[in-house]
Amino acid sequence: VGLPVGHRDNALFYAPLVGTPRNTTAPAEADIVAFGGQRPWVSTDFGDHWESIPNNSSADDLPSAILSLAFATATRLYAATTGGQSYRFDKSGATWSSIRIDASPLLVGPVTDIAVDPSDSNSIYITLGGTGDYRHVWHFDGTQWQQRSGPVAGSASSLLDVQYNAIVVDPSHTNHLYAGADIGVWFSTDGGANWSTFSNGLPDAAVLDLKLHNIRRLL
Repeated sequence: VGLPVGHRDNALFYAPLVGTPRNTTAPAEADIVAFGGQRPWVSTDFGDHWESIPNNSSADDLPSAILSLAFATATRLYAATTGGQSYRFDKSGATWSSIRIDASPLLVGPVTDIAVDPSDSNSIYITLGGTGDYRHVWHFDGTQWQQRSGPVAGSASSLLDVQYNAIVVDPSHTNHLYAGADIGVWFSTDGGANWSTFSNGLPDAAVLDLKLHNIRRLL
């Protein structure tokens, strides 16, 4: 990523780089991309020029490096860090603003992925890394957080206490979630209230990323 000359950013080795959702009514939005270092960077010309948001200065630095990014729209970006901080950035005209959204009862841990509900840009799901608590999937409705990892620890319909690396919301059925863990893929049909394994022959291997293709194929 070609950041401004002379700038050094504390980016992770595998730093997040994301594009905007497909918008057939505004094809130029496909040139908007974001990169996560110690601060979020946005380019409107597919990487030729970059500015950090919201101020394009060192004031944009977050407490820890960005681990996950997701555009809800071309004017709304979510970012979360290795230290568990989560932020929403909104653009009005040419100006970006930011708000920190992590709050109790959300557990503190590295936020490994963010998935935006395609039907509501205020609604996101996140996955947490690490171990020590089964509540690795959480939902934010724009106001408050709720764990979405199953009913209770140890339940047959709850997630295992392992690291989770990726999450996807099905745009055709927004209560359907897929979560990639260090042990396979998990599936929920009720927004994370209950989970089951989704293997179809997949071994108990680490799943680091997920993508639901528009031909209804999970990759």
